[in-house]
Amino acid sequence: MNKIYSTAKIPAYKNPKKLLSLEPDLSEIFASSRDPKELEYYWNEWRLQTGSKMRNDFLVVLELINEAAR
Repeated sequence: MNKIYSTAKIPAYKNPKKLLSLEPDLSEIFASSRDPKELEYYWNEWRLQTGSKMRNDFLVVLELINEAAR
C-alpha cells in the first residue's frame, strides 16, 4: 500500500500533460491553494489513483488487525 500511495502520479489541474506526485507537488498545492475547484480536483484524482488500487490490500490488513484483536 505504501508503494502505491508514494508512487502515484496524477495530471496537473491546468496542464494534464504534467504529472504530479504527492511529495512535494500535491502537498504544496494542498497547503497553499485557495481554489476550491482545484483542491477538489486533486482530492478526487488522488483518491481515484490510490484508493481503488489499495482497497483489497486494506481489507486484508483490516482483517488481520481484527483477528489479532480477538
